[in-house]
Amino acid sequence: MSDSSGTDPPILNYADPNVDSYVVIAHFRDEAEARMAAGALEVNEIGSLVGDRIPSYGIGRRSADLAVLLDDVADAVEILKQTPAARYLASNLEDE
Repeated sequence: MSDSSGTDPPILNYADPNVDSYVVIAHFRDEAEARMAAGALEVNEIGSLVGDRIPSYGIGRRSADLAVLLDDVADAVEILKQTPAARYLASNLEDE
């Protein structure tokens, strides 16, 4: 669809699934713990996303995943290994 000037609207960067590849590096019991870990990463200039998951039983605390850009995985894991969040690191990342 074009606008009245005859040019196509710009393509938004989030429309391309290859723009930023995020990897889930930790699974937390609740969102508050995930946000604290995200804060530790932010202090070290590593951006992250916290995504909550609805518990299967439908009540209680919501668990949450912490994801970082693919290029930041190794640094983020090293930082979180030095915090209480280390116990929530995804099992496939513990040896990195």
